[in-house]
Amino acid sequence: FRSDYLKAIIVDTVESSAMMNAIYAEVVRRKNLNSAHGVGSYRDLPPEIQPPHIVVVIDEFTSLMMADRLKKPNTNDPEVLAEYEEQVQINDAKANIGSKAGRIAREARSAGVTLILATQKLTSDTLSSIPGAGDLKTNMSRLLLGKTTFGDLQAGLRSPTEAPDLGSQVNAGRGIYETTLEASTIIR
Repeated sequence: FRSDYLKAIIVDTVESSAMMNAIYAEVVRRKNLNSAHGVGSYRDLPPEIQPPHIVVVIDEFTSLMMADRLKKPNTNDPEVLAEYEEQVQINDAKANIGSKAGRIAREARSAGVTLILATQKLTSDTLSSIPGAGDLKTNMSRLLLGKTTFGDLQAGLRSPTEAPDLGSQVNAGRGIYETTLEASTIIR
């Protein structure tokens, strides 16, 4: 991503959690604005108060969401205890990110907020382990890039048997895109 097109880049897990809280607060503000003006979408607001569209990209989403399994240390060593508490804080931040991602996916389209989750592979097992993120697969469009197996199609698409065939030779950047409303199509 080109940084001159971005409002913020955050690489710390705890800061990312705070960012998701701020984004969700903006979603709520925009939903209330829609409600106050009796409209279903931010696009229907008067131009002078229509907020700009927001795009949130979370790269390496699966890796970010994998919480560390922790066992409370059986020691009074302050350094060991401090490291444990830091890991607890990171795990709590990951749970919050997953929860807010699920809420944004469910609630934010009408508020003008788009969430893009980039990952190598997002399975239903992974989704079920993320608090509040079970709705992500239901409420998001999907994009599969490159050559995929039928198992990949099953894991990634709502209607894998209806997906178009990319052929035996798949060029870089070619893939299958499936929205929440339409059948999958080939994209480049």
